[in-house]
Amino acid sequence: MQKFKIIILLITCSLHSLGQDTLVSDSKDDFDSDLSFIHLDTVDTSSVFPKVSIKNITYNIEEVEGLKSGPSYICKTTTVQEGDIFYFEKHFEKKELFDFSKNKIFEISVENRKLVLFSRYYIAIDLSSNAPLYFELYDYKKNIPIIKCTDHLWSVEIPDSYILSYFGYQKAENTSNEQKTNIIGSVFYFSLYNGKTFEIELKSSSAEVHKNFSKSVDMYLEPKNSDDIVEKHNYKSIPENCLTLWSKKGINEYEKLEDFDIVLEIGKYFNDDNPDNNLVIKKRIPMINGLPFGEEPKNGKYEIILN
Repeated sequence: MQKFKIIILLITCSLHSLGQDTLVSDSKDDFDSDLSFIHLDTVDTSSVFPKVSIKNITYNIEEVEGLKSGPSYICKTTTVQEGDIFYFEKHFEKKELFDFSKNKIFEISVENRKLVLFSRYYIAIDLSSNAPLYFELYDYKKNIPIIKCTDHLWSVEIPDSYILSYFGYQKAENTSNEQKTNIIGSVFYFSLYNGKTFEIELKSSSAEVHKNFSKSVDMYLEPKNSDDIVEKHNYKSIPENCLTLWSKKGINEYEKLEDFDIVLEIGKYFNDDNPDNNLVIKKRIPMINGLPFGEEPKNGKYEIILN
C-alpha cells in the first residue's frame, strides 16, 4: 500500500490593514490562485489518531464601508487547520477583499483566531479553549485593537442618527506586570461616529488589597431614562448587548451619548470555603456629555482605585 506523507505548510501570519486609497495588489492572480485540499499523514505513528492538514477556500459577498471602492466586495476566505482528526492545534485564517474587477483592496490574517467582518469594523475571536470568550474589535484602517472584550460586547446607539459606540471589558492577564501594577481589568470604548477611544483602568490601591479582589468583573450599561432600552443580540456568533437611546432619537451629536452609567460589579473576599464573607462592590461611572464623569481623561486614561 502506498503511503502519503503530510505536506507541512510554513505560514507567516500577519495583521495588515490598508489605507483608504491603497491597493493591496494590482495582480488578479491572487483571486483564484489557490486550491482547497486535505492531507492525512499515515506515516507518523507517534499519535493514536492520524495527523491531518486542511486548507479550505470560500468566497462570499461582504458589505464594507470606508475602503477604496465598494461598499460591496468579493471576500475570499482561506483557512488552514492542522492537528489530528478530533482536535486542531493550529488555525490560520486570512480574508481578502476584492473589487468586482478582481483587484485586491484589503487583506487581514490571524493565527489561532477567527475573523468576522462587519460593515464598519471586524472582530478577531480567540479560538483557545480557555473560557470565557475573548475577542478584539478593529476598524478597517488600523492594525491595533480598539476594543478588547471578555465575554460580551456592549453597543450604544441613537436611533435615526450616526451615533454608534462600543464598550467592552477585559480582565488583566495573570502576569508579573499585572501583579506590580495591581490592575484588575480595563473598560475599553470606541465611537464609530468620530473615532474617539478611551480606557478606564480598574486597579487596587496596594498589592495587599489586590489579593482580595476577583478578576471576574461584571460590566454592564444601565440607562437612567425609562425610554431607553437594553436588548441582547447574537449576530454572526458575537454576543452583544445593545443600549438604544430612544430618548435622543434623531440627534447627531456625540455629546448626547449620556444619561446612562457604566456599572462594574467586583467580587471581594471571594472564597468558596467561606461564602458568607463574599462581597460584591458596585462602581458606577456616569456618562455625561459623551465622556465618563463628563471630563477628559488625565494622561490618556481614566483610573478607578479600589480599597
